[in-house]
Amino acid sequence: MPRQVSQSRPQLRAIIVPSIGNMVFLSVFFVLIFGSGNGLLGDGDTGYHIKTGEVILKSWKVPAYDFYSFHSPALPWTAHEWLSEVIMAMIFTWAGLTGVVVFFAFLLAFTHWLLYRSLRAKSNDLLLCTFLALLATATSSIHWLARPHVFSILLTVVWCYCLDRYQSDNRTVFIGYLPFLMLLWVNLHGGFIIGLVLLGIHLANDFFN
Repeated sequence: MPRQVSQSRPQLRAIIVPSIGNMVFLSVFFVLIFGSGNGLLGDGDTGYHIKTGEVILKSWKVPAYDFYSFHSPALPWTAHEWLSEVIMAMIFTWAGLTGVVVFFAFLLAFTHWLLYRSLRAKSNDLLLCTFLALLATATSSIHWLARPHVFSILLTVVWCYCLDRYQSDNRTVFIGYLPFLMLLWVNLHGGFIIGLVLLGIHLANDFFN
């Protein structure tokens, strides 16, 4: 009986006292939801992306020409963020701008939580991992807007995690995830080029080592 009590205490403590990773998630999430100022809606492009998503959902095709300008003939347009815009339009239709804000707040909070967990998987230095996670939070806060580039921030962390697991632990299964991640990424945001750069860096490291 005493042994059962002693084993239950760490489990109870884990439930009552949140981990640092959970505190990172909750801090970012609540700052974005209840923070002062315009917050995630501080950029006018949010409405532009929502409107483009609505046009795509209505016509069921990705626009090839700029339908916002009155230029004749119409200017060619590569809608490289069309999937993000469709997601934003669907959330806006279902829950309005509040839903869009909550969605992107969750994405950003989850991204920094995942970053912290990735750091902890590589190091047992709690203070160093916490410092790096907070540093990433502070430096990226200027980009905390309800725009498609948030998907690139998240996918950069996931991409690095997959490459690291393959390189350090020889987990080849993670390499198999990369084509599917890239297929998703190229339709969400133009930041997919970051993934190619990171892949090249890891390939160079393997070549020289």
